Amino acid sequence: MKDILHITVSSNSGTRHLALTVKRRNALLGTLVGFVVFLLLMFGYIRFLQWQADDSDSRLAHNREALATLKQDLQSAKAAFQEVEEQRQLLESSIARKTEELTAASDRLDSLEDKLGGGISASADSEDLAQRLDLAAIAMGSREVTLNLIPNGQPLDYAYISSGFGRRMHPIKGRLIEHAGDDLAANTGTAVHATADGVVEIVSHRKSGYGNMVLLSHAFGFKTRYAHLKTVKVKRGAYVHKGDIIAYSGNSGSSTGPHLHYEVTYAGIPLNPKPFLNWQLDNYEQLFDSENQVPWQSLLATIENLRTLWQPPLSQQAPTSVAKSSSAVTFTSMEKFTAPSEQTTPFVLAETAR
Repeated sequence: MKDILHITVSSNSGTRHLALTVKRRNALLGTLVGFVVFLLLMFGYIRFLQWQADDSDSRLAHNREALATLKQDLQSAKAAFQEVEEQRQLLESSIARKTEELTAASDRLDSLEDKLGGGISASADSEDLAQRLDLAAIAMGSREVTLNLIPNGQPLDYAYISSGFGRRMHPIKGRLIEHAGDDLAANTGTAVHATADGVVEIVSHRKSGYGNMVLLSHAFGFKTRYAHLKTVKVKRGAYVHKGDIIAYSGNSGSSTGPHLHYEVTYAGIPLNPKPFLNWQLDNYEQLFDSENQVPWQSLLATIENLRTLWQPPLSQQAPTSVAKSSSAVTFTSMEKFTAPSEQTTPFVLAETAR
């Protein structure tokens, strides 16, 4: 009976008595131990799975941080690339603009050399840019100096030429007479400008003839007369620059209406003012064909020789002096180089009217 285990189980329904033999007890104990071992294994496996999950979460968080860092690096790289691309585009644009400017400058220089006449431009392969600029600047500088010293352009803002140069019927005297200038119709009080650098030789005030009048003496024997003025703003002996206001137009003297009588003479010879009114840098050579009473070739050669004595080549000048060099010459430097003394004119200097 020692190998029998008695187990009593009490409940509300009664009491039960179980009797287990040794074999059955051993089997039950083995099952219980196995179950405990199974539970331990399951607990360990679950803990292992939890550890793996925690490790995966940690690695996932680390990977997320690394991904965020990579995204930031990528954004920075994109921004840097964009900046480099913008700089490249700006550089390309700048290069293209500079290329266009150089091309345009070269074209303008070629055009300028063509306008300045043959012999100025040499082969592009045998002559550098500085030499070409020197040659162009010499010719252009001479032209600008010439336009400062010799009458050119309009003395005032006029509506039309009411009476031109040459033989005409005098509006007051009623007979044909030579008209030594152009009558430029303009409102009374219109500003009258000097058409070249010069000295005020005569200022007169008369009730007839020219009325209020100014006579300017310019370089190389040129003179200009401004007549029938309302008021005069300069005095005899004063030096004036091209463009200075010397008077205001009017209707004084022998005049039938407000206008400016404008004359241009060379060595006492009246010249047709109209070509001088239209003379400017763009049509520089036209005057030489239309006005043949002036020895242009020797006169321009003299101006060029004098100008080159005063001014070094463009490549030897400071950058700030280039723009000023062509207009630096003044009439006072040229006074002693005048044309022959004023001669008796074959024209009758009429007392003009509109």
